[in-house]
Formats: sequence, structure tokens, C-alpha cells
Amino acid sequence: MFGNRDLELLEERRQNLLLQSELHRRLLALDWTSTRASAWWLEAGVGWAQKLRPLLLVVAPLAGFWFVRKATGTQPKSPSRLWERVALGLTIYQRARSLWEQFRAKPPE
Repeated sequence: MFGNRDLELLEERRQNLLLQSELHRRLLALDWTSTRASAWWLEAGVGWAQKLRPLLLVVAPLAGFWFVRKATGTQPKSPSRLWERVALGLTIYQRARSLWEQFRAKPPE
């Protein structure tokens, strides 16, 4: 099928490809190490954000209500007014959540 010369050429080509592959593998490992070293602050920031997420989910809406109330200078005058605001907040939340879920959904392939 193959002559000895053809087999020798194929073996030589295989050895060259193996050497190139090893060289590229080492270069990738070196690049990954330098990239990871320069992006350590990003991992730390993501870690803090993940730890603070439950707290932010509670604090953000409360802070928003507080800022709006301070900006408009109004105080809830009766419990029914407070419930109206809670209902409005729930409606806004539901709409925002549905938009968020549509945004996160994968596009059809």
C-alpha cells in the first residue's frame, strides 16, 4: 500500500505536528496564566456581588421607594394608599420579570 519512503514522510509529518501541538498547548497555558493573573480583581468582584445579591434584592426596591418618596415630598397618608403603592410595585415587578425572562430565553434555532 505505502512504500517505506511514504511511511517515513508520514511519520516525520506526525512528529512535526505533535511538536507544534505541544508548543501551542504550552503557549495557551502561558497566556491563560497571564490573563488570569491580570483579571484577579474581576473574580473578587463577582464573588462579592454573589454574596451581596440576596441583600441587594431586598434593599434595592426599598431604596427606590424611599428615593421616590423623598423626591416627590409625599408621605403615605393612609394604609390604603400604602397598599395601592404595594400593588403598583407588584405590577411593575411582574412586568419587569416577564421582560427579563423573555430577554434571557434562548432565541429559536
